[in-house]
Amino acid sequence: MTRIVVSKFGDVREEQIKSILDNMNETYERMRPREVELVDAFVFENSSLFRDFLSGEKMRLGVFDNFDSDFPAIHDAWRGIPRISFCMDKLNHLNDLVATGTVRHEVGHSVLHGSLEYYIFQTPPALSRVEEKHRLAPEYTRNILYLIAIAVKDYEVTDLLYSHGYQDDQVAYAQSLLEPSSNDLLAWQMAKGHPLAEVICIAGRMKDLLCAAPIIRSPNVSGEKLDKQAKSGLFYLPPELAKKVIEVAWQASDPAKASTHLKVEIASKILCDELFDQILGRT
Repeated sequence: MTRIVVSKFGDVREEQIKSILDNMNETYERMRPREVELVDAFVFENSSLFRDFLSGEKMRLGVFDNFDSDFPAIHDAWRGIPRISFCMDKLNHLNDLVATGTVRHEVGHSVLHGSLEYYIFQTPPALSRVEEKHRLAPEYTRNILYLIAIAVKDYEVTDLLYSHGYQDDQVAYAQSLLEPSSNDLLAWQMAKGHPLAEVICIAGRMKDLLCAAPIIRSPNVSGEKLDKQAKSGLFYLPPELAKKVIEVAWQASDPAKASTHLKVEIASKILCDELFDQILGRT
């Protein structure tokens, strides 16, 4: 049985915590992961507390990424054990099915990626070649690698949950990601004409596309619906680029029987060879 240790930050109601714990416990009970004995659940009242905690924790531990404070919940294992952090003001803005899918998604990460090794990745050879060829600063290479890694891990989580019968909430969760946010649209408007910024934007959308990929690969109506939504969700990109992003995303999400780290290396090679190198090579 998985033990969940709850820590509250701010004014969090008991019924909110109970709802999260009920969802987590049911998911662990169905999947029965032998490796997950203890999980920390940090529950934050609002975005400010959530953001401040993450910033401080990253600074203390030397974690280099700047992309996860906008999510309603995140999983990490920076201290060696799985931890799921929930931002209640963001979670409360989701409909019930998406909120349920969000909690289960993070539980899936704790099952598959609940140790520090899943947060440490060496730069894959293909990304190193792109870095050298286009003279990327190391922090940009780290950011691209981080975005590829979380995309691959999200693919694995959806594959796990969908195969355990969590279909309606995972479809709803994937749909919520495929709809471009105002931040996605603004980021692209600012990035247009700047190849490196365009690469960062596209790498960021890979998380959404690969998260949906296991459902899209399934031979049912939900898969067909998500496939259409994935394509329409890139409406703001030039048509040829949008088509290429979809093609490359499906290649990168090919369900190879490999470790997470090898999948990240394979996905990096596909993305760098088929897409990023061409974008960065524009003058």
